[in-house]
Amino acid sequence: MKFLDCAITDETYTHIENTVKPTVVTVINTSQAVAWVKRTHLEVSYVGVTDEYAGQILKRNGVNMDHVERLTASDLKRPILFLDWGDGTQVLADGNHRYMLAHRLKRKDIRCWIVERKDWQQFVVEGIPPQLYGIMIADVMTSVK
Repeated sequence: MKFLDCAITDETYTHIENTVKPTVVTVINTSQAVAWVKRTHLEVSYVGVTDEYAGQILKRNGVNMDHVERLTASDLKRPILFLDWGDGTQVLADGNHRYMLAHRLKRKDIRCWIVERKDWQQFVVEGIPPQLYGIMIADVMTSVK
């Protein structure tokens, strides 16, 4: 999808693959992906809630714990969104705060959607202006450190 087709309120997920050279950065419009999932009635699955994954979220994704504290158990009715990379990797693209709430509440699992690569590829954002792209990547890299 083109950058200019994105609404200013759309949320995105930025995936940085730095185990290959050159580094590959993929930006996905998660607002549009979630809307697609709802329209297509994708089956809801469950994923386990673990200390290990919660730790990874805290380390890499810059979760605002004040936001987590404002959520309630009813927020867990909305599934989180995983993107299946097609190589055995699945990444949490939307729902970090809900995952952390489930962890805080000691839930064993959480509702999720798992979207296959062939379906989420349409939400990859292309044509991001270089000046904005640089700011986005700098922000993501700061939260990873």
